[in-house]
Amino acid sequence: SPSAPSVSSSHSGAELGPPVTFTCKSGGFSPRDIAVTWLKKGAKLPAPQPRVLPEHESVSYNMSSTVSRA
Repeated sequence: SPSAPSVSSSHSGAELGPPVTFTCKSGGFSPRDIAVTWLKKGAKLPAPQPRVLPEHESVSYNMSSTVSRA
């Protein structure tokens, strides 16, 4: 079964001001198709499609999705 999504941030807590990058990772899923939606205060943020590896056919996949906010 897939791993629970893990979200990390580039914000250290000591830094002030933008930008902040958030990354969501998950793995162990199949089929390869997956969608990630980033929200800020309930509004959908524009973000590139998640990167899914491996690029060839496999029994399970890992994904990474990153969004930056100002």
